[in-house]
This record gives sequence, structure tokens and C-alpha cells, in this order.
Amino acid sequence: MYRWKISALGLVGCLLLILQPLTAFGSKEKEESYPREEARSVELYLLAQAEAGASASPAAGEAAAAHLFQRFQRQSDGIRFGGGRDFAMPIEERRVEERLSGSATGLNLLYYRIELTPKRVGPYISAEKISVSFPLEDLVDGERIRLQPAQYAILQGLKKTELASGLVRILSMDYRKGEFSVELELAQPGE
Repeated sequence: MYRWKISALGLVGCLLLILQPLTAFGSKEKEESYPREEARSVELYLLAQAEAGASASPAAGEAAAAHLFQRFQRQSDGIRFGGGRDFAMPIEERRVEERLSGSATGLNLLYYRIELTPKRVGPYISAEKISVSFPLEDLVDGERIRLQPAQYAILQGLKKTELASGLVRILSMDYRKGEFSVELELAQPGE
């Protein structure tokens, strides 16, 4: 019979070799439990000059990007946004939602329904959801477009949170009788 002599140090080393893959698996499982952005149907609203009709414009891509998480950071001179996103956005429907009148004659509110598919997704930890509402007239100054609805919604939402940095996206946007209602989600990266 052979007698094995195992020192305490050798036993600890063997246990570490056995347990290391298990702990690595556990941490990977935890990371995978964070939600990730997924493809979803999105409703976009854009302001445009009336002569543009309901045609797509670069502003449609910017509005779509606001429905994906983008990084923000408060600074002494305002809020800085970063992190351009790659995505696909086939347009399922487009129409002129409203022809503006009064001092904003010459502008149209356009509606798009798109399927928004992010190309790269990372995990995130949801921090809070914020609702904002504002009248269409806050976006225009005569026939001049001050801000697009998505841009304005994000800026208004960030005024309601104490977070100094993180991720922000529009979850939903609705327009009825001259008023926008928007739900935003704020999060932290899950990496």
C-alpha cells in the first residue's frame, strides 16, 4: 500500500484549482443576468419644414439614437453626451402628424414608426424611470425649430435626476393634442 502525504498547503492549492473555474462561472452568470438592449418598435416624432413632406432626414437617425442608451455626464457648463451607436432602423410607417399653424406655419410634425435594432449591446443596471411632458410650442420659436422632441425630452428628464453620469434613453414617446408625454430610463453600465 502506498501512503499519500498531503500537506495543508497542497490541499489548499488543489481546492483553489477546483474552485477557480466555478467562481469564474458564477461571476459570468451574474454579468449575463443584467438586461441588454433589444430590438423594439419605436415611435418617433420630428419637426421639419413643411416642404420636406414626410421624407426621412438625418434628424430621424438622431431621434432614433435617443431611444438607445447613450452616455451622459454633467459638467460645469452643462451635460455632455457621448457614445455614438450603430443601429438599423427600417421605417414601417411615416406620415405628417400635424401641420403647424399660427406663428409656426411652415413647419410639420412628422411621425415615424420604426423597428430599432442596436448593433452592439452591453449590459446595464436600470436606475430609475422618469416621465416628462411638455407642449409642442416649447420646441419652436416662430418658424424656427429650437430642439427636436427627443432632444428636449432627454434634457427635461435629466433635470429631474440627481445622477451625475450614466446612461439615458427614451422608452416611449406619445403626442396628443399639442402635448408630448415621454418615459425615459436612466441606468448605469453593467460591465
